Amino acid sequence: MKFPFRTSLWLLLLSIFCLGSCKNDTEDLDDTFPVEYSASYQIAAGTPFSIQFSSPKNIEELSLLINDSTYKVWKNPTNVITQKFDVSNLGIGLKNLTLKAKTTDGKEYTENQTISILSDILPENLKTEIVQLYPHNPTHFTQGLEIENGNLYESTGDPNRTGATKVMEKELKTDKILREQDLDANYFGEGITIFKNKLYQITWTSQKCFVYDFPSLNKENVTFSYNGEGWGLTHDDQYLIMSDGSNRIFFRDPTTFAVRKTIEVYDNVGPIKELNELEYIDGKIYANVWQTNKIVVIDPQTGKVLQDIDGTDFVTIARGAAGDVLNGIAHDPATGKIYITGKYFDKLGEVKFVGSN
Repeated sequence: MKFPFRTSLWLLLLSIFCLGSCKNDTEDLDDTFPVEYSASYQIAAGTPFSIQFSSPKNIEELSLLINDSTYKVWKNPTNVITQKFDVSNLGIGLKNLTLKAKTTDGKEYTENQTISILSDILPENLKTEIVQLYPHNPTHFTQGLEIENGNLYESTGDPNRTGATKVMEKELKTDKILREQDLDANYFGEGITIFKNKLYQITWTSQKCFVYDFPSLNKENVTFSYNGEGWGLTHDDQYLIMSDGSNRIFFRDPTTFAVRKTIEVYDNVGPIKELNELEYIDGKIYANVWQTNKIVVIDPQTGKVLQDIDGTDFVTIARGAAGDVLNGIAHDPATGKIYITGKYFDKLGEVKFVGSN
């Protein structure tokens, strides 16, 4: 659920009081956390996290931990405590909050909560401006899109047809297939990316990444495994960058597929979930948001959404009679041009992203 949030950096306080309702993890369920407290559970990046304790009777020690790191310990507290903490080093996203209390009679209590650190950036609103339209096969359920050496590379999967997963090299302007490689019917293909003479293709629920020689598209013996689902794939100069349908993006080692870094994607309102096809353009990650006409532009260092792109103008013209959702972003590094399409769309478009006003 997304919560309303002011675009300034003022703290949004959601005062949630434990008035005898917070259960103890280490004692009987009838026992409650012995200290009342309220906290700022949703804050903007750069804003201090604030918590207030009251009624600390018979407490020998009170501790606050964030992401399992101890932030503060109070010995023998007797008065109301108000404390602010600088959590800017934690980055944005969902963080674990743990409160621990030890009473003078030796009992220990634990209370677990979460805090959400939102982006402090109001995304710029953009829209698509169509430069040129080209044909696109409306039977192709587009999952990944790339431009390399002037040709289009596309991966497909299909929820309604088995054996529809393939990787194709196409002529950009005609959509003519120059070569293709089918994948076994048991696999549902998702995103692709071309990196250092290899084409990588992930799968939806099979937890497999297949590797092809590029440009021959001959399938190699190397297959990587991963946990969770596979949705979108791109790369920077060092890592393969992958989405899994959540608001997380994973940076993976191209030689082992091991996760080297994870970011959570947030705007100033909340997490951006169902991130789908990805493209890395000029130091930023562009991501389709599934079941919407929206593309978000993400800072790969922080996960903050920098721009919201409304693709409705393009979708209205390019979807066709049987079209599904917007999906597929390709950037030609040789020309700087950007191309987009969608699942079962009958057109591919060269587009620009321009101000919406």
